[in-house]
Parts: sequence; structure tokens; C-alpha cells
Amino acid sequence: MSAAVLAPVVAVAIAGFSDGQIDLGEEEGSFARPSVHRLAVMPTLGLALRSLLDYAQIDWLPTIGAAAVLTPPLTFVVARAGFKDRPYGLTGVIGLAVFTYVWGALVQLNALAGDHSTEFALTKVVSMRETSGRDASNYLTLAPPRYPGVPDEVDVGRRLYDATKVGDEVCIHVHRGVLTWRWYEVDFCPT
Repeated sequence: MSAAVLAPVVAVAIAGFSDGQIDLGEEEGSFARPSVHRLAVMPTLGLALRSLLDYAQIDWLPTIGAAAVLTPPLTFVVARAGFKDRPYGLTGVIGLAVFTYVWGALVQLNALAGDHSTEFALTKVVSMRETSGRDASNYLTLAPPRYPGVPDEVDVGRRLYDATKVGDEVCIHVHRGVLTWRWYEVDFCPT
């Protein structure tokens, strides 16, 4: 995951130190310059998707707030480094990409860096539901009281879903990351 965090930074550095010879945008025409836009964009999308799909955040407001604070100055840096001849024409698009990158990087940093503590909240399964199709999901409906911020219906892995029946107890694992932001997963209870 560190490669996905570093690749866009490297792309901006390459464009910034190239003295306008390498661009972050993709130009068409006979005078197009070399571009490192894929090095910046593809890891950013992967980082955002992984952050959305792998971590069910409880404390999502601080993550969005931190990303919102960091986005404007970083947008300015990216616009000046990668789009020398048109630094402000694409500010909105650049800002959205930078916000996506910063948000994904913060979620990953919080989850993967340092020691983080885990709390366990025991709950019972009230009902089960399975979707079908290409992106099939397995849902458990949890009995109250649940951990604050955890929805009543959660998507769980196939292994837990197959081993569970209505009335069984499962645990909500609430992790506190290095930035103290919490995320959860529902899994077997530790023995």
C-alpha cells in the first residue's frame, strides 16, 4: 500500500522538477509533452477504493475534515508542479483528485501504521441475507445494543457468514488506529 501512497507524490515531483518538460495532464496533438498522469491517477483510485471497501469507518468526520484542510495547499502545489502552462484552469478537478488521494492515504495510514488497540462488543445475529450476482454480498443483521456508530446490518466475509446462523453470537471488533480514528469489522469472537 505504501507504493500507492508514494506513486502520486513521485509523479508530482517528476513533473515539478522537469521544468515543464513533463506534464501531469494528458494532452492531444502534435506538441504533446510526456505525461505521468497515470502514475498519479491510478494509485489514487486504488487507494480510495481500498479505503472505501476495506475499512468501515466509525470516525469518518475527522478523516474528511483532515483531508479538507490538507487539500487546498496540496492542490496549489500539484497545479503549479504539474500544469505549468495552465495551473488554475483545472483547479476543481485537481482539487477533487487531491482530496481523494489525501482521504485514502489518511485512512490507510490510520489503519496500517503503528500499534492500534481493539475493543470487542458482543452481539447476536437477528437475521441473515445474501445477495447474488457478480458482486454478491453477505449481510448479518445485528441485535441491539450495538457499538455506537455500527449499523444494524453489516456486510461480512463469506467464512463468517457460512459459519453463522440466526441467534449466534458474533463480535464487533472496533479498532483505533494510529490517528485515533475508529473503524470496525464483524467477525468471530476471540477465544
